Amino acid sequence: MSRAKYSEEFKEQVVREVIDKERSIASVAASYGLVAQTVGN
Repeated sequence: MSRAKYSEEFKEQVVREVIDKERSIASVAASYGLVAQTVGN
């Protein structure tokens, strides 16, 4: 299984959803179709 490659811009956008908008990691992960652990890392 190969790992997905995400752009730096995409990663920053996801992190900002958690920090700036105070959304949970699980919520952000679900909205982007990601695994919560991936977002948490």
